[in-house]
Amino acid sequence: MFEAAIDGQVVYVSADGRYILGGPLIDAKTQVNLTETRIAVINAIPWDRLPCASR
Repeated sequence: MFEAAIDGQVVYVSADGRYILGGPLIDAKTQVNLTETRIAVINAIPWDRLPCASR
């Protein structure tokens, strides 16, 4: 399975591209929402790219 980011959403795609799964991917052992974690990483803005006012 592969991960794809489309319009700010994460979907999972089978290797042959036939199947697409939308919605959260949950680690059953830890009960962590892996999709939510990936979206936070994908949408993060690096600090060095933020405009800062000069002093």
